[in-house]
Amino acid sequence: MSKKNPGWFWFALIPYIGGLGVIYAGKKIRHFFWVYAGLFTTTLGLILASSSSHLFGFVWLTQVAIAFILKDEYQEAISKYPKLPNQQTTATNLLPTSQKSGDSKIDINSCSKDDLVYGLNLPIVYANEIESARFEGHIFTHVEELLEIAGIPDTYLAQLEERVMFSYDINKEAQSSWRKCNSYSEQELIDCNLEPEVAAIIIKERSLKGAFNSFPNLRKRTGLPLEKLKALL
Repeated sequence: MSKKNPGWFWFALIPYIGGLGVIYAGKKIRHFFWVYAGLFTTTLGLILASSSSHLFGFVWLTQVAIAFILKDEYQEAISKYPKLPNQQTTATNLLPTSQKSGDSKIDINSCSKDDLVYGLNLPIVYANEIESARFEGHIFTHVEELLEIAGIPDTYLAQLEERVMFSYDINKEAQSSWRKCNSYSEQELIDCNLEPEVAAIIIKERSLKGAFNSFPNLRKRTGLPLEKLKALL
């Protein structure tokens, strides 16, 4: 039986803006070649459409071909990982063998992507969202944040609650993550391989408005790009 086409695929067939569907799909499976392809076809299509160029039809056909190719790759990537259960599925049936036997819970703040996918049966798209949030310095403290930050459906959270934990060493975090921006001096930040100008901006913002509450908050308040702050991660 043939697989149902995902919603983004139909959107990708629309002239002018369909490339946005390709961008969405590429981002979901972390295949950034397709993200760039979608950006290229969308931008070029809009430019050629405004100039009434006969080449627009060729660009649109290219966009459609990309959508067909990506559809198969997208479905293959998604099919490799377990799908979310429906509401009628019992929590017991969802548990992997190791969890049924009473093994320890999985720590959302320190586990690997394999733990998320194979240990908790999370689809790869949600595992990627959790990993991205952790990379940006977010520390999960409650299962509800998995809905707010990672977009995991609410009907699944109750079944996850008994299988996960949220722990971290605040002292360790303060010394080994972006949180050092809340306690280090300007020279200490420079010693962490931050540029002197970047360290000065961080200290000035901290003295004006207080401590930073997350890595995204640090970036937003200082206006610094990720490349300038990578030494903190």
